[in-house]
Amino acid sequence: MINAGNILLMLITNNDVQATGKERRELAQFYFNKIKDTVKRYREERNFEYLVKISLWVVIATFILIIILIVINNIFLMGRQEWSKALLDKGCTIMQSYKISSE
Repeated sequence: MINAGNILLMLITNNDVQATGKERRELAQFYFNKIKDTVKRYREERNFEYLVKISLWVVIATFILIIILIVINNIFLMGRQEWSKALLDKGCTIMQSYKISSE
C-alpha cells in the first residue's frame, strides 16, 4: 500500500507483482518514487518563476515568428515587383484593374 497520510493512493496486488516479476516492496518503491517525482514536477511547473520563464520564451518565440513572417512577406513583395517590372519592360501594359470585395 502507498499512503499519503490517511489517504490510500495505491494498492499493489498479487497480480501486479506477478505481471512485473518484481518483489512487492521493490514495486511499491518504484511507484512511490514515480508519484513523488510527478508531484514534485507538478509543483515546479506551477511555480511563479517557472511561469515567468515560460512566458518569456513564448514572447521571444512570438517575436521570432513575426520577424520570419515579415521577411517572407518582403520576399514575396520583391518577387511581385520584379515580375511586374519584367512585364512592363517587355511592353506589357495593364489595361484595367479591378478591386474585388467580398461583399
